[in-house]
Amino acid sequence: MRKKLTTSLLIGMVILGMSTSSYAAVQSKSSPVQNNGTLIVYNKTNRTLKTNIAGYEVINPDRDSFSTKDRVALINGKAPANTAVTIKLFGTTDLTRKNFNLNKLPSDKDYVEISKETIYAGNLGFFQKQQDLVMGMNKIQINFGAEGVDPIEIMVYVYEKAPTVTEIVSVN
Repeated sequence: MRKKLTTSLLIGMVILGMSTSSYAAVQSKSSPVQNNGTLIVYNKTNRTLKTNIAGYEVINPDRDSFSTKDRVALINGKAPANTAVTIKLFGTTDLTRKNFNLNKLPSDKDYVEISKETIYAGNLGFFQKQQDLVMGMNKIQINFGAEGVDPIEIMVYVYEKAPTVTEIVSVN
């Protein structure tokens, strides 16, 4: 009985030591980097969050640019309670055949404003909005309307889903 208790205690200490050292490794990566009024912070899962110094934050999408086949994006974040957050969506469907993508972005004149909506952060300081995207390039601008807080731009490329094979026919 005493051996089992000692062994269990030893295993528990080893596990605790491993989790503490891995937490320290994550902590060493979490040194914030400041870039023109925006603080880039790494959380425990190493996902970057764009955080403005004044406490304004976009949690999702968690990247500045990405591609997806989903035509709906969930935008959420934090701001002081009752803050007006303006979300603008601009899109282009590349009718000019310039082959826009995340590496070759359209110029500002190629975008068309699709929607503009003002939402408010709730009592706990969170906001969220489901945004319908267009096929092609989408630019989402999130503006907190606070002095000294830069708007955040997120680029999303929406591509068509590949057709699925529903039946295989053999031709002789």
